[in-house]
Parts: sequence; structure tokens; C-alpha cells
Amino acid sequence: MTIPLLISESIPLEVKKILQTLEIGQRARYKETEGFISFICDDYICICFKEKELPVGSARKYEQCNLLVFSEYWDDLEVDDSHMHDVVLYKGKVNDHPGNEMLPHAVTRIPVPVA
Repeated sequence: MTIPLLISESIPLEVKKILQTLEIGQRARYKETEGFISFICDDYICICFKEKELPVGSARKYEQCNLLVFSEYWDDLEVDDSHMHDVVLYKGKVNDHPGNEMLPHAVTRIPVPVA
């Protein structure tokens, strides 16, 4: 299953969080071109759509054909979302307080003993 990034409507903080969840090697599609992500930065994402192994003794191991997708075209970029379901971006401490039982369960929630 894939999801469109829809970044043009996102605020910069959300864009940064989405970029943090992307991984090298993750499957991606831009319009009709399918491949895997080979490079990620704030300005563009590279999608490798053809890779050929080079002979032993070559300076590099692989020869790649990459498609650069600049940030203004990320609306048409789709990525495999299977790894995004268990990604926790918040690394701080979460204290329990009244009302937390109504929130969805968070993996990082730290129980605070009641005195």
C-alpha cells in the first residue's frame, strides 16, 4: 500500500517529520516510475529505478539510474507506508495525568506513580 506525501499543504515541521520517517531502500513511485529511495534531503528525493551490478574490481559496486524528485513535485510522490505505523518521532518524556485514559496508547508513555 502506498500513500501520497501531499507535502505542499503541510507546514514545514510536518515536512521535516515525514522526511525523518523515510528510509533509503524504501519503495517509492513518482507518476509512472517505480523504484526505491536512494537519497533523501530537504530539497529533493532520489528514486533509483534501474540498478546494475558492476564487475569485480570496478571503482563502484553498482551503476544506478536515479530520478530526482524536487520538493515542488512531492505531491505526485507515493511511498510504501508499511514501516510508518510504528514510528515514534517524539523522544521526550510523557507524564500520565487525568484524561490520558481517553488518549490512544503510546509506546513511549512512562507511568508515573501516584503519591
